[in-house]
This record gives sequence, C-alpha cells and structure tokens, in this order.
Amino acid sequence: MIKISKANAIVHGRKGLKASYYQLPEVLNGTTLATAVFTGEHGESTIGERPRIYFVVAGKGKFIINKETVLAASGDVVIIPPKATYNLFPIGKKIEIFLISELLSL
Repeated sequence: MIKISKANAIVHGRKGLKASYYQLPEVLNGTTLATAVFTGEHGESTIGERPRIYFVVAGKGKFIINKETVLAASGDVVIIPPKATYNLFPIGKKIEIFLISELLSL
C-alpha cells in the first residue's frame, strides 16, 4: 500500500499554473499523479514513451495534440499518445485537471 499525503506533494506554480504533484517511482516503472489549475497556457511539450491521461475536473480547455485541436470540458478525458507534442489552453477563466503521467522530472 502507498499513501502520499497532500503535505508531501510537490507544489509547483508559475504564471498561469498552480499544481500539486505526487511522485510514485515504484508504480508502473514510475508514475506521476497531479492536480492542476491552469489560468494560462500550459506550454508546448513533447512526451515520452507513455501516454498522458488528463481528466477535466472543472472548466473547459483546448488541447492541441500533434497540431490537431481537441476541446474538453468537465468530466471529459483526453489521452495524449506517446511521443506526441501538445499544448493546453483554458477556455474561460480556468481549467482544473487531474493528470496520470510517466514519472516527471520536477
């Protein structure tokens, strides 16, 4: 059994982002879980060998995945395929997400 309390999460913030990351190096060869609120652009990123799974908790957003646009709203799941290049923008004031990812370097 593994439990990471909120007090042990890695808190990260920058303009347009507030996030808490939970690092699980022993799960599936390394996994990061995160909760995040975006009020600005994510920033273009290319991912590794595993997909990234975004669950939209609240709000709406626009994902651009390999130059294809995907709109997502509360309750939607967006899966970014391995080795894809993507970006995320909130539609309106913010988008709140839950992320399952390969182990991220923080």
